[in-house]
Amino acid sequence: MAATELKWTGTTDGDWQNSTNYDPSSADIPTTNDTVIVPKGATVAIDTNLENSTTDLAAFIVEEGCAIAIGTAANPLEIGLSTGAEVLLGGTGEIHVEFAGDATGAIMDVTGAGSDKLFISGYNSEEMCDTLNVKAPTGTVHVGWNPTETAQVDDIVKSGACTLKIGDSVTKTGGGAIDEVRSAAGTTYIESALTLLTQRGGTVYYDEGALATGTIYNGTCFYRSN
Repeated sequence: MAATELKWTGTTDGDWQNSTNYDPSSADIPTTNDTVIVPKGATVAIDTNLENSTTDLAAFIVEEGCAIAIGTAANPLEIGLSTGAEVLLGGTGEIHVEFAGDATGAIMDVTGAGSDKLFISGYNSEEMCDTLNVKAPTGTVHVGWNPTETAQVDDIVKSGACTLKIGDSVTKTGGGAIDEVRSAAGTTYIESALTLLTQRGGTVYYDEGALATGTIYNGTCFYRSN
């Protein structure tokens, strides 16, 4: 089956796996190599039948300005990603998403975040993405922050002035310390093991995680070793 671009409409309800909630409605539910777009004008939350981790999407895009809730703390949306997948999280509603699949080469951009409302992690300890770019100017982005959440990501680059929280269960692909966190603005909390911290601005709180090398060009860093 050819890949399809599906736009969330929520025409019927908040069921992720109901084909009538997408445009075109004649298509099937999201399947491998499809692109799913949640538009800025969406009004219906995605909150039902969220277990879709076996479908590896080519792209998942939440447009900037989108304000709906996606998933819940108890039941996050589970999305599989294909090799080289594109992810854009630009919404400001409360979002709980777990990413899985063969996400080698995947790039994830976070350009929007509500106040203490964006939670991203890896489903079943699978790779989330190669590089996570945190560009949101406000709000709070949580990566594997809750005790039951995990995530695998090689590099995290933070250029936005939002708050970023990286939990102690976050590792690089295949396990071990994250290769690098680069922070240039805002406030960043790190609890995971890290090979390299590069700070060019903002404030970093590094709490108990193992750190091999830290380079501070600008900003303030508070470090407490384990």
